Amino acid sequence: MLSVILRHHLSSFLFLGLLAFSQVTFGRVIILADSPFPWVLLRVGSAGATVNTVQFNVPAALLGTGIPLPGDASIDVMVRTRFSSPTPISLLADSSGGLVSGTNSIPFSQISWVSSDGDIPAGTFTGTSAQIIYQFNQSQLLTDTLSFQYNNTLVPVAGDYLGRVRYQAVVQD
Repeated sequence: MLSVILRHHLSSFLFLGLLAFSQVTFGRVIILADSPFPWVLLRVGSAGATVNTVQFNVPAALLGTGIPLPGDASIDVMVRTRFSSPTPISLLADSSGGLVSGTNSIPFSQISWVSSDGDIPAGTFTGTSAQIIYQFNQSQLLTDTLSFQYNNTLVPVAGDYLGRVRYQAVVQD
């Protein structure tokens, strides 16, 4: 059996993911960029120091069959912005590190998400350092809940795979 764990922890501006084959830690970002009181707040996961976990258990009989396997929990995402004039903002994910167990690895492109209300479009991690998850250019409050799944199209060596995904909100010039 292959086990996958996503852990989410709120701390200073990151969504760090460690996948046992993935635990993921999340965070908060505040960026000041306009006046008189512009700001961006990003929260991925629970408020405070709570560690949120999403686990995927892959039974040996299903390994590599392409049957997506859902995680056992969902993660909340909140982006709130305030600007006096249109300001382009991008919500980015860095999943470039992949999932690693010893010398073996699984690309993050094996993990997808769907959102509860579609504000953040469904997608799959690309394994790149600046994947655009969502873009907007005005003051708004965006809240959504993401549910993750393991796409299960590879047959990796058995193990606990760990990786890291970082989320950030970027103000474009």
